[in-house]
Parts: sequence; structure tokens; C-alpha cells
Amino acid sequence: MELSLKTAKVLLRKLTVRRVSGNRRNDPDKITETTNDVQQLRVVTHLNFTKHSDPTINPCDGFAPDGSTHTRTINSTEAHFQVTDVFQVGSDQSQEAEFVWVIPAVYSVIKHGHGFEFLLGNEKVADLYIKSNSPIRLHVDNGRQSCGNLERATAQNQFLLVTVESNNGFINTEINFENFKYTNRNLIGGSEAWSQYQADVGLNYLLKTTNHPVGSKYLLVGFAAMRPLGDFTYNYKASLENIDANTVFILDDFGDQGAYYYADHGSLGIYRSVQSLLRGLSETLGVPMKNMILFGSSKGGTAALLHGISAGVGHVYVGAPQTKIGTFVRKPHPNVLELITGGTSDQDVERLDSVLFEHVGKATMFPKTTVIVGNADHHYKNHAVPFVEFSSDHGHGVNLKVLNGVPHSEIGHKYRTLLHGYITRVIANHKES
Repeated sequence: MELSLKTAKVLLRKLTVRRVSGNRRNDPDKITETTNDVQQLRVVTHLNFTKHSDPTINPCDGFAPDGSTHTRTINSTEAHFQVTDVFQVGSDQSQEAEFVWVIPAVYSVIKHGHGFEFLLGNEKVADLYIKSNSPIRLHVDNGRQSCGNLERATAQNQFLLVTVESNNGFINTEINFENFKYTNRNLIGGSEAWSQYQADVGLNYLLKTTNHPVGSKYLLVGFAAMRPLGDFTYNYKASLENIDANTVFILDDFGDQGAYYYADHGSLGIYRSVQSLLRGLSETLGVPMKNMILFGSSKGGTAALLHGISAGVGHVYVGAPQTKIGTFVRKPHPNVLELITGGTSDQDVERLDSVLFEHVGKATMFPKTTVIVGNADHHYKNHAVPFVEFSSDHGHGVNLKVLNGVPHSEIGHKYRTLLHGYITRVIANHKES
């Protein structure tokens, strides 16, 4: 099936909504089936991306405990849909709600931490962004899942599964046909071979491997700094191009500005997934943890410290990290604070401030750690010095390199040169153990 971009954008606006709730099997818009095995509210939405969509297709049967409720509100314009679902799963125990979006298989789907991009060929035609008051998990099923009466159409459709880890709450879904939420970074169809790792949650990553006799024994792991809303990419890739070593860049594409590679409304699925990816790459590439070098600046530096200390890697080399994350994000990025903790209170700030220091206190294999920061940067006194002193108090040495007169806005330029030199020296001085 081939569609023009113009036709696709018109057809994308045709939205058929079917919801699952209540207990009236004779109502085509209200379908449930109670079971003792599945305690879940399932809501299926059929997106008519093409004029060939089958009007006889029904939603999946919904499994909902007695007392479950679901309401939906839709606001739309020519360029935008906003769908708000409010739900309650009728159970005293911790449950989940699942929302299933069905789209034709002709569209390529890029999955992010909290949304999707849709492409027709190499052209982006829409994106879908999700916000909730609870942790969410996303999964793309390309026609492999049977889904009630949709089973006969799975060859032509794919299922986007959104699981909300909550008994009750809301989920707000934005579907944009113009003025996209996500900056298109060509994770599909571009010149770079992006991959996705699935653990507790999905992670997008870009891996370059090498057969170099020494470089193949190392893995460089890059974490990204904060960027504008909806723009998720890597840092320092060009600076390290001429270093022949295994290198991976991991995206922090959760929420609209990232989650410091850590948490979603208090759930540590993101943190566990990053840790799992590091262990998996270590095993797959045959690179021991002691030969991993984690790097990044600002938010990326914080994530490198957090995951490097937790995983017990050999080296962490960072620029101007935020070690008191809650205090830093509270004013300029309350969206990030709320995503990570689930709130914006003083208690949420204090809890997030303590995260990195708690990992330092528990560390048994502390990396060789270097922190680069300018003395004209508030990160020096507010973040770097407290971290270095706390680490020292717990028996862990940190090399603090202070750059005279450098503010935070200039750390990237200075850091990339120092990072290149550090990695080059480590690899050049490699000794077999």
C-alpha cells in the first residue's frame, strides 16, 4: 500500500474511538469480560491512518474488575488531537491500565520513552506524546498479538501498547500532525543504525563497535545533557570519532526533557534498564566493567556518575554535573522534577537531592572519577565541591579539575577536548590484567 504524504496527513486526522468500560456486552462501545486471572482495564483505540481501515473491526475484549471506570475527553483541531483518559481499576490491590492504539503496518514507528513518531517512507507524518500521573511502559507489537476480533487483521496492523502502572489516574495523549512534539532525529531511515533495548522500559541507543586490538577491549558510554523540549540526541560523538573503540550513546527520551536516566514518578524502571543495558553490552562485547569509560556533561555528567558508581565501572569522566538534582531542576525544569519524583514539593526536591549521595555511600567498587568544572560556574560550589567532599568522607577519591573563569555555558567546549585526551591516554596505557 502506497500513500502520498498529503493523503497520509489528511487520513491521519480520521480518528475512530472505541472505549472499554462498564459491563454491558450488548453495547458496541462498552465491552468487558470479568476474569479472576486478569485484573486490568483495557482500552483500545483504533487510529484510522488510511482510508482502507476496516469499519467492522471491534476492540479487544476488556478485562476489568467490578467497579472499574473509564471516561474519555477529546479535543481536536486540523493539526492536533488531545485525548484525556481518566480511569479507575476496581481493585484494592495494585493494578495496571492498558491502552492499545492500533495503526496500519504501512507506517514505521519510532518508540520513545513516553511517545511515538510515525513515518511514511522517510517522511514524518505525526507523533504521539503521552503524559500521566503514574509510571508508564510502552511496547510496539508489529502484528504478532491476537486481540479479540482484531486477530484476522493483524497482518495489516500494529499495536502500540501503553501500560499505566496505577489503579487510578489519568493519561493525556497528544497526537500532532504539524508542529511536532518530537524533533525528528532520524532514528529510523537515517545514516545511523539506532537500536532499542527492552528491559523494564525501552532504551534507544547507538552502538559503534571495532575490531581494533586495544580499542575493542574498551566501551565508551555517553549520556546526554539537557536539551530543548522534545529534542533528544547525543553529545560529543563528533569529538570522539577518531578514537577507535567500542562506543555507545544512550538517549534519555523520557517525558519532554528527560529523566536523568533515573525514574518515572518514583518507579526506577529507567535506572534498572540502563544498568541492565550496561551489563548486557559488557557480556556481548566481552568488555569487563573495569574497561568502561562513562562520560557526559551537565545532566549527562550526573547520569554517568550515577550509573558508573552503581555498576562499578572503571572510569567516570564528567563535566559540570548536577549532584543535587532536585535543587537544580526545581526552578528551571519543574517538568523534569515532577516526572522523576511524581511531585514538586520540598520533600520531592530533598529526595532527589539525596539520590547520587546514597549511591556513593553504598559503593564498594568506586570508579576512577574525574569532575571538570569552571570556577565561574555555580556548579562548582553547589554541586562539585559537596560531591567531592562527601565521596572523600566515605573513602572514595575524586579528581576535581577546576577551570579558571569558565562558566557553565562554556563547559562543553573545554570538556570535549579534555575528554578526548583522557580516553586516548587510557587506551594508550592499556595493560592486560
